[in-house]
Amino acid sequence: MPKALIAIKLAFFLFVFDQQVENLEYSLINHIVESREIKGLNGKFYSPSKGRFTTYGEYSLAFSYDLLDPSKSFDLDSLFSIDQKREFEEKLKVKKNDTIDKSKIRKSEILSGENRSSGANKSSGIRLSYPVIQKGLGNNWYGFLFEDSSYGESGGITLKIYRLEGKEWTLLHETMVSIS
Repeated sequence: MPKALIAIKLAFFLFVFDQQVENLEYSLINHIVESREIKGLNGKFYSPSKGRFTTYGEYSLAFSYDLLDPSKSFDLDSLFSIDQKREFEEKLKVKKNDTIDKSKIRKSEILSGENRSSGANKSSGIRLSYPVIQKGLGNNWYGFLFEDSSYGESGGITLKIYRLEGKEWTLLHETMVSIS
């Protein structure tokens, strides 16, 4: 088979795979919005990678220790092979969009393009990080995302992991990683 044909087939496969992952990313966001009955969502993604959560190990460590309940832990390593962990780390290096694609949100009217203010006038709201979708052992799909929630003067950041079961996402575990 000519090299050009092999390259074309590989490019097509990667395109289809990327589309599948992007569909899963937005299906997870839509699941969260609908299942939690979120009334307002910031249109900009929360970015957890400001010096933290840039490696698989940091995610694994976060799930093994919850700020609010140190006895609550989750063994992330049991879900992935060594190669899948490396693939996860590669995904963390890829720059994603910083705004939510309104056309892919079923309840797009809840989106706000404004950032929350800081200080005494901080409003209530929720920001989600761009999901990281990773295939794990047993061909299961997992979705990771951060939820940055504020309620008046308080709030926090929670790291959540979901598993795709059929066409529905199920929350497997969540851990508080920051309190404000």
